[in-house]
Amino acid sequence: MNRPTGPAHHEHRTKDDPPTALGDAFFTSVSADTPMWASKEVAEEIRRFAYEFAPLIEQAAEVQQQLRYDPEVQRLSAAVAAAARNGNEGLLSPEALGLATRLLQVPAMTALGSSAASAGVRGVGFLTAQLEAALIIGAQAGAELVWVHPYKIGTFTTPSRVVARAWYEATLGLDVGISGTLVPYPLDLSFWFLPPEASKHMVGVFLGVVYGYGVRAELFGWVPEKPTPPKLPSAPGGDWVNPFNYIYGFRLVAEKGYHVGLGVAFKGQQVISGKTLQLSSYSISPSNIQAGWKYDGTATDHPLLEGVIAAPKRDEQPSKTFVTGGSTLQVSFPNWLCTALSTAPPLIFKNDGGDGTKGWSATNTPTVSDMTYTYVWAGADGQAWQSDIDFTISTCSKSTPPQTSATTCRFNGLTNVGPVDVPVSAGVSKMTLSELVFTAYGNYTLIIDTNVNSIEDYDGSTITSKLNASTADSASQNQSNFYYLPNPNDATKPLIIDYTGTDKNFAGTRWYAGYQFQQQGGNPNAQFRAVFWEVGKPFTDRNYYAGDWQSLTDTTQKYTSTKAWSGGAITNDTTLSITLTPNAN
Repeated sequence: MNRPTGPAHHEHRTKDDPPTALGDAFFTSVSADTPMWASKEVAEEIRRFAYEFAPLIEQAAEVQQQLRYDPEVQRLSAAVAAAARNGNEGLLSPEALGLATRLLQVPAMTALGSSAASAGVRGVGFLTAQLEAALIIGAQAGAELVWVHPYKIGTFTTPSRVVARAWYEATLGLDVGISGTLVPYPLDLSFWFLPPEASKHMVGVFLGVVYGYGVRAELFGWVPEKPTPPKLPSAPGGDWVNPFNYIYGFRLVAEKGYHVGLGVAFKGQQVISGKTLQLSSYSISPSNIQAGWKYDGTATDHPLLEGVIAAPKRDEQPSKTFVTGGSTLQVSFPNWLCTALSTAPPLIFKNDGGDGTKGWSATNTPTVSDMTYTYVWAGADGQAWQSDIDFTISTCSKSTPPQTSATTCRFNGLTNVGPVDVPVSAGVSKMTLSELVFTAYGNYTLIIDTNVNSIEDYDGSTITSKLNASTADSASQNQSNFYYLPNPNDATKPLIIDYTGTDKNFAGTRWYAGYQFQQQGGNPNAQFRAVFWEVGKPFTDRNYYAGDWQSLTDTTQKYTSTKAWSGGAITNDTTLSITLTPNAN
């Protein structure tokens, strides 16, 4: 499956450890029960999946049990039928919105959301209504709400939001029986590597046993819109398309009925609400601050810190208003940010949330030993919070930041628009700042197999070039950050490898060559590895090949990470080798 997997995933489990009962349902069953027409690659992908996500699945099962018996959840029983209502504009019903916002504030759900985000999951689905019936060939239909966490696309940070999804699928395999789930008892949970999108080409893999009450594990996804989307075979001898190429999430379905299922969802459609519930979220860029540098906007690689507080909206309309003299805003920064300054720098609003800059009036004088900025709304009474609040601030630290540090924002005294109380923030009002920007220097060598590959805008089969590796432009310090290698003929373009071989599963694919950094405890505390990443696919979707992590522990030593891209053909010898020496200056 080859998703990014940091050391934290392996501290307590190895591939030789006994599987957990629920988390490794796939792991323990697939080798014996996988249909003969399914490829060995698919079985191996399922085993990898179970190994990687077993801890998260176990936590999800515990949350399901808690919420099944939660009185508040039980009182909200009828709302999901309208959750994915798709009227003329795909509006979410007030009942569904109210249900979603209340559940997102349940401690067990917020904790599960944090765990999912740390595992590379971009969204959590909950409150599912579903029904499935099958006799070898079957059908499944349902609806759910999906809580999508903030994530970064280039320099743009998406807001936290809730969307509704409805779907149906045709299934095939060792699939017999009928089962279903109606909210809130039992409760289903799904985990998304990509936010949901409308699609007419659903695919999936599932395993479940239900006698009375039971559990079904399912991997789901969709084939991108193409003139002729690939079809999965229904019998031996067909051209098998690995469905894991299109898996964008997984579900843990607690359902009622009598059903035994092992197979694939080979045809289906999903519809996504056109308008959504958008929660408030807070982001700081850059979030990794290097000691000894002035972030005052005089250099492009050390810009002013920029904060964005996304406006909460319901169906694209403002959901909060400011009250003159009553609404307050507090923004706090860790004190180490300004240890090289004599006075606290000004916080400058580029937009106050009401499409102006003068709405917030300061009520305190921050200092370098207390970097807290407090404001009261002095603008028009009843002003809608109709745009993102943007501000900038300069900083300069003379010491290495601590391992854990964060900047926070808080609101009080806002009024609601409409019957649904949309939260100002759902666990995302705290933005973690990293302790160090990693820099290193060295070189890379890329050798392609000309039988199956070519390099875009470059003639030849081998590139050796200098490399100055840095995380200065990273939005966050985690192992999913990918850094492109520049094309030596045009530094404004990334290196891209085209697949030109005959394997139809890889036909038309293009691959970036680059590297990852990730943070580690201690000092120095960086690791890197060489990576091939498929163009147009999310990094968290396993569409990549990565080398071994190398720790940058000694500024006098060189460290090398090498990876061969083996996709497309057994004889593919395309190899990327990166050698770096740490250099924090």
